[in-house]
Amino acid sequence: MMDSDHIEFLKTSDYAACSASLGGECRTFSFDQGGVAPSIKDGTYLMFTADAAITWLGCFADGFTKFSCVVETFSRLHCCVVAGGQCYLVDVKDPTGTIAIPGGDIVECVRCPEYELVLLVSFIDITGVRKDGTWWRSERVASDEIRNITIGEGIVRGEGWRADAGEWKAFMIDARTGRGV
Repeated sequence: MMDSDHIEFLKTSDYAACSASLGGECRTFSFDQGGVAPSIKDGTYLMFTADAAITWLGCFADGFTKFSCVVETFSRLHCCVVAGGQCYLVDVKDPTGTIAIPGGDIVECVRCPEYELVLLVSFIDITGVRKDGTWWRSERVASDEIRNITIGEGIVRGEGWRADAGEWKAFMIDARTGRGV
């Protein structure tokens, strides 16, 4: 995102106040698991200011976990918004270009500056969001939980709980493609 860009978390009840404080001229967009959606009222509200001038308000439908965050990508145009586990790749300047990354069960985000990659960790797999806004999803690496994520030498390493074996199993994923190594 650009240095002059700004994102502000709003409480659900602040929506009317925000819109009113901007003279009712705040463009409002709603997003669900399908991307841009008809108006929704329940979710995470964020106000975006890009280039110190473009202000819009987004309501992001929650997914299936309690994890929420905003993570800068390595692009000047995008950020990742995780609302209750559902990740959205947000085009800060053009909200209609925002996409929902399928899943809804993100529990952790790991920012990897040396690879210009954001890792979105779910209960069973990992999604990598690249600087250009494209993304990959790994194969299933766990039955129920992933832990000890590290990245180095182009490889994402971690452990996944495997219920079939009753133990933690190490995995390795190519950081460029998401394929197992």
